[in-house]
Amino acid sequence: MGQRIVIKILGNPFELVADSPEQEADIRNAADKVNEKYHEYVRRFPGRLPADIFSFIAVNAFVELADERRKGSRTGDEAERLHKDLKSYLDNIEI
Repeated sequence: MGQRIVIKILGNPFELVADSPEQEADIRNAADKVNEKYHEYVRRFPGRLPADIFSFIAVNAFVELADERRKGSRTGDEAERLHKDLKSYLDNIEI
């Protein structure tokens, strides 16, 4: 069973469960980012409803996640290619 934690988003407390200290840090960092983004978007888009602002935050977060996944996939593909190249090179060395 995880650790109960309380985070605040725009001053509103939310009780969550973190399964590890790393996850707790991730949750707290995410809450901080949401608060920062909210205030940033309020400045950029004055007069928008809070629901609109949170929608912008959600879309932005998922776009960033998709970008990171693509980067991770490309990195994995590159590592696999380098591994094959190295294996081929080592297999062709005459001793």
